[in-house]
Amino acid sequence: RPKSNIIKYDSSRLASDQDVQTKYQACLGKLISSTLKTSDEPNQQLATIVECISKSAVQEIGIVKRSTKRAHTNDPQVVSLVEERHKLRLLLNNNNLCVDRKVLRRNINQLKRKINRRLKEVNDQIAETLAKEITSTDSSRRMFEAVRQLADRRTPSTVSVTNDKGEIVGSDSVKAEILRNYFEKQYNNGEEPLAPFDGPPKPLTVPITPIEVEAACKKLKNGRATGPDNIPNELLRYAGKSYYSAYANMINQSFETNSYIDSIGQGIITPLQKPGKPKGPLKSLRPLTLSNGVRKVLSLITLLRIGHKMDRYTGPWQAAYKHGRSCNDLVWCQRMLVSVVQNRHWEFSKMGIDMSSAFDTISRQTVLNLLIDAGCTEDE
Repeated sequence: RPKSNIIKYDSSRLASDQDVQTKYQACLGKLISSTLKTSDEPNQQLATIVECISKSAVQEIGIVKRSTKRAHTNDPQVVSLVEERHKLRLLLNNNNLCVDRKVLRRNINQLKRKINRRLKEVNDQIAETLAKEITSTDSSRRMFEAVRQLADRRTPSTVSVTNDKGEIVGSDSVKAEILRNYFEKQYNNGEEPLAPFDGPPKPLTVPITPIEVEAACKKLKNGRATGPDNIPNELLRYAGKSYYSAYANMINQSFETNSYIDSIGQGIITPLQKPGKPKGPLKSLRPLTLSNGVRKVLSLITLLRIGHKMDRYTGPWQAAYKHGRSCNDLVWCQRMLVSVVQNRHWEFSKMGIDMSSAFDTISRQTVLNLLIDAGCTEDE
């Protein structure tokens, strides 16, 4: 999507200011009650809800203006040098004497070198601080955040894509077409796409409630990238009861009428270069899919319903994707084994398996069969 057409809401202000949250919820509730028609089909209802969210955000939260500066720092020394260089440039533009212009140019170049040296010092200090935090902290989450910040300081490289002849593609539009066809084939894995609904229209045995929608929205994380709808998680997380009720009614109605909500199946696929892999081959790219808010909320509602059943089904030895469990359990287990082996002077062998593209080649029918085996209901 063109970046120039993206509206960036000041969502950080919404997350940190209780008064702004109250005003946003009141404005959104008023717009939804006056414009939303429950008699409309679900896709039209969603379009109305998204429009209400956007209008409320613009009115009560505001829009972040696009920055035209390529770099920015608050370092006082850099700010002082930049201001001095700006004054010399003004003098240079207003001076026609050859001797004076030569001196001014020399001074400007000297200031430019000082600014670059100081910026390098500032960047090195930030990198050193992050490196110390990585090595000293016991919090895995904070360590990963510091590593991410340190990695983000590198200039992102352009994604390389090769065609059927092994030639590097230069056109972005051709790259997008090649990647779309490749990932579509990879995701489907040779299977026929699942139908949105199975059987005739009928309501859910246990309809989705506004309380479930609220619990799912509260689990959305702030500061995440948006999907095609351009609705940040903060606008859903702090939307209020009017949105929770409207969303629940919309999803329940889609099941009652077998009306598929198009936005659920839409997303933006961003290819990322896998570290250590050769550039060019499509299998060296990792697809990152940015989903719409309606998809995220529905996924979390489903997860909250089936979570306890899947925990029992997978057993205590499965640590990933479970409530109260994480990669920290695996790290702790590994460190405990190493400490015991070192203390006892034993020999210890360990084999790790990294399944390449494991989550890109999942059989959807197999997942459905496992859910049935785990005791999930027809609704779930």
